[in-house]
Amino acid sequence: MLRADLVRMHIVELAAPLVASLHALFSRHPLRTGDALHLAAAIILREGVGTDVDFVGYDDRLCSAARLEGFRVRP
Repeated sequence: MLRADLVRMHIVELAAPLVASLHALFSRHPLRTGDALHLAAAIILREGVGTDVDFVGYDDRLCSAARLEGFRVRP
């Protein structure tokens, strides 16, 4: 089961492109640092796979920012 899941996983590294995108997110949304990292990783993932990515979150402020960034939010 885990092997089947690993094949479908995408790794988003905490690297320069992700960190650089944080400044723009902070200027557009009132996010906490961890939430901004979560959203930035989702944006990098979406750009990397080239398809829509569902966003999963339970914080109202984070989910609102994700919607504004064009994600379909799933709780």
